Amino acid sequence: MSNIRPTRFIAPCLFAIFFVASAQAQVTSQFEVRAEVIESCTIEATDLDFGNYDPNSLVPTAGASTITTTCTLLTPFNVGIDAGTNGSSVSDRQMVDDSTGTELLAYALSCAGLGVPACALNWGDTPGTDTFLSIGTGLPIPIVVAGVIAAGQQVTPGTYRDTPVTATVYF
Repeated sequence: MSNIRPTRFIAPCLFAIFFVASAQAQVTSQFEVRAEVIESCTIEATDLDFGNYDPNSLVPTAGASTITTTCTLLTPFNVGIDAGTNGSSVSDRQMVDDSTGTELLAYALSCAGLGVPACALNWGDTPGTDTFLSIGTGLPIPIVVAGVIAAGQQVTPGTYRDTPVTATVYF
């Protein structure tokens, strides 16, 4: 038999096993995190209801609604309104009588609010010419749509509509 003592052999082995088990290799890798923030806008419009129109009144009939846009921060945008279904242009908007489908009632749309934009006189849909121009804040921006029916339009009684009228945000 040999003269090897078990404790002399076991102690160095245990130390080697412990040392190897606690020493770990380490490798790292770096990566990039990114996102591209895009220009974005939303638009919502409420109906414009003039209520009652009296053809014999000497006073125009006014009405209002709201277009709300929300655009990303510092995004320049224009809001335009088309001619509607019955008008020949944005300066010739017309509502049609529901019952006849032929009789027309003229109306006009403009912007209302601070800082008179290009659309203050006649709101159209050509960006930079007759649209509402602003810059996004990231928050909703309400824009008042002011409508007017000129006095003295002799039409038959009934319900007149122009639908759809489309509001567009250009950005």
